[in-house]
Formats: sequence, structure tokens, C-alpha cells
Amino acid sequence: MKKTVYIIAAVWTLITFGIFVYNEMHFIKGKEVILKVVPYDPRDFLRGDYVTLNYEINNIEFHGKKIPKVNSEKPVYVILEKDSKGVASAVDITDQKPENELYIKGNLYSMRQHKEKTAYRIHYANIDRFYMKEGTGKKLEKDLQKNGGYVKVFISSGGNARIKEIIQK
Repeated sequence: MKKTVYIIAAVWTLITFGIFVYNEMHFIKGKEVILKVVPYDPRDFLRGDYVTLNYEINNIEFHGKKIPKVNSEKPVYVILEKDSKGVASAVDITDQKPENELYIKGNLYSMRQHKEKTAYRIHYANIDRFYMKEGTGKKLEKDLQKNGGYVKVFISSGGNARIKEIIQK
């Protein structure tokens, strides 16, 4: 009986450690990128204050570019390019995983076409909310709306992103 308890405890410890390592690998092996944000602030009763973040790369417009299958289960890949200040912006979108380029993986959930332009709305998992200590969300929201800001994210080799910090101007 004791042996079974030890085995179960060991398995749960390994699972917990594995989840922790998986989440931390974004910060260890990921590429650091800074994105410009457009926030709004709700409140979660159980988790406290958070800022819901909208990025410039959530809305992308391209001339003559069209990606099929809106709202499909297949992800899209937004190719990013950093400017001289290190802020990344979208330069291309594809439904094929890019090779040797900086990209972020997302889900395409709307697309509009007008003449030669195609506008895409993309959702990026895990970087749409930033939780913080209770009572600080409204202040951060007002500061970001007034002065603007950026979010430092780490992007894994698979295109998944995690927020490291919010940078206020």
C-alpha cells in the first residue's frame, strides 16, 4: 500500500513539474518580441484584475493576399519583422508554417475583402490577457490608453507566445 502511494505521488510530481517546464520553455528558448498594444480592462471575480490586450497584429491588411478557410481549425502564421526599436509588426500571413523566419501562430476568425485589400482578424492564444494584483488593473488600463504601451512576449519555435511584461511609455 505504501509503495502505491509513493508511486502515485511521484507520478503527480512529475506531471506538475512537466507542466511547469513546458510553460517556462517559452521564456528559456523563445525569441523575445515587443508588440504594440491596444488595451481594455475587465475584472475576473476569481482571478482579480486583468487587462485584456489587443495588438496591432490582431488586425492585418494586405494587398492582393488571400488566405483560405476562415474559422478553420488550422492555424495561420503571421510573419513578424522588428523595426530599429525592436518592435515587431506583421509583414506577411500564411497558412503554411514558415521556415527560418520570426512568426507567431494564431487563429483566423474573420476576413474582409475590398477591391485589392484583404483585412484579417486574428486571435493569439495566451497573450490576450495579463493578470495583476487586485486594484491595479484600472490604473494600468488608463495609463495604456492615455500614453500607449508595449508588451514583451516570448515566442517559442512553434510560434506559441507568452507574455513576459507590459512596458508603459
